[in-house]
Amino acid sequence: MKNLYFFIFLIPILFLTIHSKAQEGCLTELGPKEADFMKKLDKQFADFNRNTRSASGCTLDYVPVQLHVVNKSDSSGSVFTDFELAVEIHKANNYFANSNIKFYLCGGLSGINYIYDDDHYNFITSNLQDFTNTYKVENVINIYFVNSLTKNHADGGWSIVAGFATFPGSQNDHIFVVNIAVELGKTLIHELGHYFGLYHTHEGYNGFENVTREPNDTCFNCHQVGDLLCDTAADPDLFGQVDADCYYTGSYVDACSITYEPPISNIMSYSGSNCKYMFTQGQYERMAFYNETARNYLACDAEFPCAESYNFSGNASQGPLKIYVVEDFIESTRNHW
Repeated sequence: MKNLYFFIFLIPILFLTIHSKAQEGCLTELGPKEADFMKKLDKQFADFNRNTRSASGCTLDYVPVQLHVVNKSDSSGSVFTDFELAVEIHKANNYFANSNIKFYLCGGLSGINYIYDDDHYNFITSNLQDFTNTYKVENVINIYFVNSLTKNHADGGWSIVAGFATFPGSQNDHIFVVNIAVELGKTLIHELGHYFGLYHTHEGYNGFENVTREPNDTCFNCHQVGDLLCDTAADPDLFGQVDADCYYTGSYVDACSITYEPPISNIMSYSGSNCKYMFTQGQYERMAFYNETARNYLACDAEFPCAESYNFSGNASQGPLKIYVVEDFIESTRNHW
């Protein structure tokens, strides 16, 4: 009986442990190819002015996404409804509006790809290439929702993650997100940030940032290392360093012995999901830049004029392309409540 009590007590602990890892872990990795591509492109970023970026005069750049929802073969898995998926894209639109980006569904809600596959419902990254080659739509952002994500390591170990994306410079256009991470966090927003060129605020591939933001200080390096943005505070990596009330509990210092005051509220940090809610102006500018340069090939079926008049029914008053603005669907659904 003692063993039974112990097992019952252990279940919620295991769930919370896995849940915490799934909520926070990000598998987006910067490889040498992507790093070299972005380093060359970043040289142009300083001269970027998105106020003069569009010859067409479009207020927003409509960016197509294809949603893929992986369920069990017998449809018994826990997956999202069309309305819930529309709400997630709507949330993304709210965050990316300041980068002049608005996401729409390529093919509309009827084009959402429901995949019934027991083998990939709980996804293992070793199957990534074959799986995405089977289902991807070219030249759009392919977003896959799965029950769990596991990465196998060369040493035989494994890790559970919440999601991952491809950086600019990759030949792939995909994002993977765990269902529970969508429900409880901002993982999709975080991964879209990577897709449009944002690093983690604790990025160390280029070297680690010092705290100072004074250009005349000999320790000043935020324009050359870390996430390459000086309006995001230096970050020692917040995983496990932020409490439930969103206070930083660490005491790390930088290479110049200055104590970190990290960006707890930043979407691209490893702060708690309930603490993260914002991008900085520099991050907005960087995403707009990468959308206009590295991601300027994104298109669905045809070009179309910039217009807010496209709606859920697929009827467009200013062009032949049927694009589905999820906000219209959400509003039409509310009208039937």
